[in-house]
Amino acid sequence: MRPARTILIVAFLFGGALLMLVVFPSPYLRFTQRDSSYYRQFASACDLLLRQHPIGTNDWVYRKGVRSEENSIRIQRQDPSLPHVIRALDPDDIILSPNRVWIGVGVGRGAFGIVWIQDTAGTNGWTLRTYAESLQKILYQTTKF
Repeated sequence: MRPARTILIVAFLFGGALLMLVVFPSPYLRFTQRDSSYYRQFASACDLLLRQHPIGTNDWVYRKGVRSEENSIRIQRQDPSLPHVIRALDPDDIILSPNRVWIGVGVGRGAFGIVWIQDTAGTNGWTLRTYAESLQKILYQTTKF
C-alpha cells in the first residue's frame, strides 16, 4: 500500500510541474512565441526610442569604469518615454547606439537579450533578434526607406 501511495504522490508532483511549465512559460518563450504583428509593433517601438533619444542626450554607457568605445546611451526602465510594448517586458537594461537597440531581460540563467539592429552599415535592412545563452533567433526583418 505504501509504495503505491509514494508513486501516486510523485506522479502528482511531476504532473503539477509539467502543468506549471505549460501554464506559465518563461519570459523568453512568451516573447519568442508571438506573431509577426507583435514583432512589427516592437520594432516600431525600438525605432521610436532611437528617434526620441539621439545619441548624446543621456548618460554614456560605462564598461569597467571606461566609457564605451561605441557611442551608446543607457535608458532607465522607469523612463516615461519608454513605449508600453517594451515596458511590458520589465527590461533590466536598455542601451541605444546609432543603429541598434539592445534590451536585456532577466538576470541569471533565464536572462535573454533582444536586439533591433541595422544589418550592415549603409543598408536599409533591419533585424529583430533574441540571444539566450548560445541560441540566436531571428524574429522579424524589414527594409526601411
